[in-house]
Amino acid sequence: MADDWKSAKANAEKMLGKKGKLPKPRVDIDTVMAAETKAWASLSKAREELEKQIVDYETAIDKIKNANKQYNDVIDADSFGLDKKGDDDKKIIDQVQKYLDGYFSTTNAMVDKLKDRLDKLDKFLTDFSKLDGVSG
Repeated sequence: MADDWKSAKANAEKMLGKKGKLPKPRVDIDTVMAAETKAWASLSKAREELEKQIVDYETAIDKIKNANKQYNDVIDADSFGLDKKGDDDKKIIDQVQKYLDGYFSTTNAMVDKLKDRLDKLDKFLTDFSKLDGVSG
């Protein structure tokens, strides 16, 4: 089997010999193959750039989780200028701590879900890159 159109055409013409003749294609195969090669190169470049952007984005969202954890630790130990010993103030402190803990937990869960999706996308792009030798 030939690797390119020119070789395939030459081999087919050789098989036909002087008796036969290939019909003229309705579309110039060399032109469409060249366009495909150019489009594939562009797509491959975009894939490589997207892979880099995924890594950059994963790094950024990892920082969100780290910042959330660090600040949540600060919140858990803080009394917000209120008196921990006063019943009303203790309720407010506990309420604020619980509320912010819920916020950070929810945000971190969203980050985890997003990272899972990005990992799947990155795996797809890696698998897709294996096609680089198939085209052009």
